[in-house]
Amino acid sequence: MLRSIMNASTMRTFVHVQGHFVTAPPPSLILCCWRRAFSSASDDDYREILRNGLRDINLDDAIGVFDEMVKFCPFPKISEFSKLLSAIAKMNKFDVVISLGEKMQKLRIYHNHYTYSIFVDCFCRSSQLSPALATLGKIIKLSHEPSVLTLFSLVNGFNASIDAFVKEGKLVDAEKLYKEMIQRSIDPDTATYNSLINGFCMHDRLEKAKNMFALMVSKGCFPNVVTYNTLIKGFFKSKRVEEGMKLLGDMSQRGLMGNTVTYNILIQGFIQAGNNDHAQEVFELMGSSGVPPNILTYNILLDGFCRKGLKHEADALFRKM
Repeated sequence: MLRSIMNASTMRTFVHVQGHFVTAPPPSLILCCWRRAFSSASDDDYREILRNGLRDINLDDAIGVFDEMVKFCPFPKISEFSKLLSAIAKMNKFDVVISLGEKMQKLRIYHNHYTYSIFVDCFCRSSQLSPALATLGKIIKLSHEPSVLTLFSLVNGFNASIDAFVKEGKLVDAEKLYKEMIQRSIDPDTATYNSLINGFCMHDRLEKAKNMFALMVSKGCFPNVVTYNTLIKGFFKSKRVEEGMKLLGDMSQRGLMGNTVTYNILIQGFIQAGNNDHAQEVFELMGSSGVPPNILTYNILLDGFCRKGLKHEADALFRKM
């Protein structure tokens, strides 16, 4: 029969065994050994799976491996948990990774900078920017610099949130996030600036878009075809055709080739400005430059010809399709 007594001065637990009092093991050790007794048969099972690789494992089996791992005492190395979490993240099951990470925390399986990096990526990919930034703080507290991949995940997380705000018309919120990136020394990339420039152009804030473009270039972040297409479309939409054409020249000087979208924007811009002749010239330039027209190109031209009553030109173009 076991009896436990509490010494008021030492606060230690004793058990009575064969006529002697001995110090009892702590409850956590008892629980640990209890878990071990029921899981020793599969001790090598999860290690075998980890050794053989997790490339072809499915989600249910991965969760099963995790459940086996947390039964052992001492717990497996954090690097082994990291391998499993990384495999689940590659399945795009970001919520599962986050949930398992929380379970590890409750079991006092402490994360390292690598597991935290996995969680940052999962938070960003599931559009949870606040917990991603909080987790970044934990990495820094461990005296580790965030890896390039971690920073890349954070940039993508910011970009997704900025783009979402732009599409919802919340430009103030989008700008706040941009400023937060700068304050946290997270360098915006081309996609960041493209989203902001697109937002300003959508709301006819072309001077703001031009300033953001200039800021982008000054920071050594090079614009791409999408950047120029966005700006050109904004200027043509506001009937500022000359400025749009200057951008096309600047684009060429940077060694960037216009694509089908670029030419469609130009053709539509000229037609909306009532200049069908220039639209036709751009269409011909498109062909000579080796840029293939698509169905939208023809639709834009046909619509322009029909609005002007140019039936002969419309018929000739229709036969070319």
